[in-house]
Amino acid sequence: MLEINGLEVSYECSGRAAVQDISFNVDSGEVVALIGESGSGKSTIAHAVVQMLPVSARITAGAIRVDGDEVSQLSAERLRELRAKRIALVPQHGRESLSPSRRVRDLLEDVAHHTVKLARPAARAAAARALEDVRLHGRVARHYPHQLSGGMQQRVLIALALIRSPDLLLLDEPTTGLDATVQREILDLLRELHATRGMSMLLISHDLGVVRYMADRLVVLHEGRVVEQGRAGEVLAAPAEEYTQHLVRASAALGYIVEGARANVAPGVPPVLSVEGLSRSFGKGDSKVAAVDGLSFDVLPGQILALIGESGSGKSTVARCVTGLDRAYQGRISLDGRRLAPANADRELEQRRTIQLIFQDPRGSLNPRRSVEQILVDAARHLVPGADPRGRTAETLELVRLSSGLLDRRPHQLSGGEAQRVAIARALVGSPRVLVCDEPVSALDVSIQASILELLLRLSTHAGLSLLFISHDLGVVRGLADEVVILRNGVVQERGRCRDILAQPGSDYGRRLVESALR
Repeated sequence: MLEINGLEVSYECSGRAAVQDISFNVDSGEVVALIGESGSGKSTIAHAVVQMLPVSARITAGAIRVDGDEVSQLSAERLRELRAKRIALVPQHGRESLSPSRRVRDLLEDVAHHTVKLARPAARAAAARALEDVRLHGRVARHYPHQLSGGMQQRVLIALALIRSPDLLLLDEPTTGLDATVQREILDLLRELHATRGMSMLLISHDLGVVRYMADRLVVLHEGRVVEQGRAGEVLAAPAEEYTQHLVRASAALGYIVEGARANVAPGVPPVLSVEGLSRSFGKGDSKVAAVDGLSFDVLPGQILALIGESGSGKSTVARCVTGLDRAYQGRISLDGRRLAPANADRELEQRRTIQLIFQDPRGSLNPRRSVEQILVDAARHLVPGADPRGRTAETLELVRLSSGLLDRRPHQLSGGEAQRVAIARALVGSPRVLVCDEPVSALDVSIQASILELLLRLSTHAGLSLLFISHDLGVVRGLADEVVILRNGVVQERGRCRDILAQPGSDYGRRLVESALR
């Protein structure tokens, strides 16, 4: 179904090949996974297959054939037909891939009508079925993309691809923003489609558990080259190459980062961040929905408090309220016992400087017109007046394991993992007291995940940094958090010590989350 021989792709900004001498096949009805660290060329290969590389990139060598057709030789009309009926790409970033001016139902119906050539009534029915397939409520059809959580946006992207019933499905981190229960449902759906329709898949993922569950064969990339490939189970059980062994070890280590190494936070210490009766609703009249309803919690100095729950449970809404990006809430948010004061702009600005947010969608939060250096220097200059901004930038880049060679690049020239680390660096450059982390490592490969989590743990343990940590990955939460709050539809289901809750959840919903993650 897909044959890649000697592929080489170069970017003008780097002056070198992003991928070199890439060769592998995806047979009819087969699932092949691409794994490797951020920047290894995984997404570049997927975009080359559908001929959707950015203008700064070009294929300098090799051939790509889909069902025998060399894609680079196809006319514009044949290429459109290929993308419409035989091949579909689920991109990595939901927010930037969905038109912000069109409702979800319009996006789905347009694909069904213009691409699949269904009549309008049939297109509407197909759109409704596609939403059901990805476990989204029918009311989501009325929403715009920015009104959806990251996990919901991801499922809309999958629905847009599946509505075409392609022969070859390219999946670029398809479950990155999804919680354990929805992730399991989507993976089971993909396996069902693979079994019933004989659909071939090229799966890009940093989650080796997902790869083990889904893939027949595995291709390992490192610095733009194939270092190992073979049957997925055999490669992951007994990797032959040192780099693959490193990835497998890093994956196994996640969830055990703080095992026996973290002291309990001292009792009786006043909270640095206090949230009391937080409520936030969206919509009007009958369509009004409570994203958060009466939520209360405290975060102590040096404590890591995790918020977990399904996509759409209100986690990101809490993050936006705490950091002042959303002020239309009811309730009280206090820092060091003093209520955050929207009415006093100068005082609130001073308070807000000590609370920083790592956004779930890094590319959407980085100024596309500014270089990495400009983004970080501006943040340092604003957050720490009087300090050497370039010196702080260099120190922070080293903390998040980013090369100084990326300083001249703009966000669209970065891989997903590189953009995520720039977003983390921007949040850390001002030495905050409270760091709100909204899925901070979801786009990172396992080895970079481990180093970033160890950094956050070190800052919490030794520098007294408090973390409000939002994640769907219960392995990461178990390895990092002191306390956990489980949310569902904006309401607290249970809270307590992280290890106690995840070892023996007290609510039916908590048990379902944990069981899905274990499976």
